[in-house]
Amino acid sequence: MTRNDELQAIRAVSQASLDPADWAGLAATIEQLRMLQVAEHSLGVGEALPDFALPDTAGRVVTSDELLDRGPLVLVFFRGGWCPYCDRTLKALEAARPAVEAAGAALVGVAPVTPPELARIAAEKGLSFPMLSDTGGALSRLCGLLYAMTPAQVAYYGRRRGVDVAARSAGVGWAVPVPAAYVVARDGTVAYAFADPDWARRAEPAELATAAGRLAGDGEG
Repeated sequence: MTRNDELQAIRAVSQASLDPADWAGLAATIEQLRMLQVAEHSLGVGEALPDFALPDTAGRVVTSDELLDRGPLVLVFFRGGWCPYCDRTLKALEAARPAVEAAGAALVGVAPVTPPELARIAAEKGLSFPMLSDTGGALSRLCGLLYAMTPAQVAYYGRRRGVDVAARSAGVGWAVPVPAAYVVARDGTVAYAFADPDWARRAEPAELATAAGRLAGDGEG
C-alpha cells in the first residue's frame, strides 16, 4: 500500500462520518482550487526556489543558502498538526529521512505555524528533521501555494472540530498552503515538484528519496 492509498483510506472513513453538507463544502473547496489551477501555477520543475530565511522550532533563523550549501534539499509544505493527512505524511517522511540523507540531501518541513507549535508537533510525532515556521506565509506565497480557507473549511475546522487554525498560525490567520513538496538542486533549481489542492494527496516519500538520489547521481550530493 502506498502512502496515498493510506491517506485515501483515511479520507473514506472521514467522509463516512461527516455530515453530507460538511463533506459537500470541503469537496467544493478542492474543486474551486482545481478550477483556479493553484497547483499548475505554483513553483515548478526548472524554476528557482525563492530565497528564504525562516525560524526553526527554537527560533533560530535558517536560510535557503545555508541549507543548499550542504547539498540538495527536500522541502515539504504542510498545513499543521491538526491535519490527519499531515500527521501520517510527517511520520512517513521521518521513516524516509535516512534514505534522503543517504543521498546527501537534507529533509526540511515548512508550515505557517508558530515555532512553539512546530516544536510541539515535532515532539509529538517524533520528528528529527528540521521544521521551519513560514512566518506570514512568505515562502508559501512566493511558491504560489498559500490560499485563504473557504467559509466551509472555517466552519468545519473551527466550529465542528474545534480547531482554531488562526490561533496556531504564524501571522496568516485562516490561510494554509496547498500541500506540496520539492526536491531542489544545490544551485536552487527545482528538480522535482508536487502540489495538489486535495489535501489527502501527497508526494510519496519514496519518490522524494529517489529524486534526491538522482541529484546525487548527477554529482549534486
